[in-house]
Amino acid sequence: MLLRWLTDPDCRNFDLSELVVVTAMTGDEFNATAGDVERYILPELRRHRVRFVQVGRNRLLTSAAGAGISTFSDTTFPTRLFTEGAYALSTEMLSAGTLPQRGGVRKCSAQAKGAVLDPVIARLTAGRPYQHYVGFEVDEIGRAERDAAYNTPTRTGRYPLIEWGWTRADCDSFVYELIGHHWDKSACTYCLMWN
Repeated sequence: MLLRWLTDPDCRNFDLSELVVVTAMTGDEFNATAGDVERYILPELRRHRVRFVQVGRNRLLTSAAGAGISTFSDTTFPTRLFTEGAYALSTEMLSAGTLPQRGGVRKCSAQAKGAVLDPVIARLTAGRPYQHYVGFEVDEIGRAERDAAYNTPTRTGRYPLIEWGWTRADCDSFVYELIGHHWDKSACTYCLMWN
């Protein structure tokens, strides 16, 4: 989704100067993903001067006011992906003796990503209306419907991959045609072991 926005202005209805990309680091991403992002995405973000904010937990619990969240980078000239985070989700799971969920409500994602992103987005938007773009593909309509339940008078969830009718395979094909490289699925290192 992001690569298409950065390389095809006709696929979006906004100027890149209005875009803020925010990502929550779980501390457990694959090194290959970091390498791919640093090689293919960050140069495009720099070229277009797109603001990229990298955040993550610095302790077990976070608050709606943003306590427990670290900002690793907030720049229009990103050079590094901070995949190690400050408090890895695996640290929490190991200390609690739990395993990642394979489906359902995805509590680990809600705590390590959603609970981090929500206060950061609230700070960035400062009560102004915004569109929250999420990369659910066409085979994840149920996830998009659940996400849309979190819409408010200021937040409107948008799902470009679904709007484009793109599946995971379509995304893979687009990325390969654009950069000539197969991009592995992004996930915490231990999650793909269970899938």
